[in-house]
Amino acid sequence: MKVILFVFLAFYAVAAEQLYSDQYDYVDVSKILSDDALREEYYNCYMGTSPCLTADAQYFKEILPEAALTKCVKCTDKQKDNFQKIATWFTKNQPEKWDAYTKKAVEIYNQSQKAPE
Repeated sequence: MKVILFVFLAFYAVAAEQLYSDQYDYVDVSKILSDDALREEYYNCYMGTSPCLTADAQYFKEILPEAALTKCVKCTDKQKDNFQKIATWFTKNQPEKWDAYTKKAVEIYNQSQKAPE
């Protein structure tokens, strides 16, 4: 029984390490999406056309390409929910920006997967 418990705890610890940090899970994505200026600020940060003005924007800029292309396998439940809200909003309201972002995400992700020369 102790061995089974140990294996379960070890598996749980490894699985927990695979998730992105939840430190910014409190971010109100609905508020960002409903505010034109704020939404543009985040979008431009993610696209690399302007600096990221907040720590959460910088953090998500770093993880979103991988999250988008791996179907959020390392996301917390809250991050999955937020990512779905973002994807739904952009595909419905600004599909051209969503297309541009997904192309950028693929480019960034592919570059990150290249082996060092």
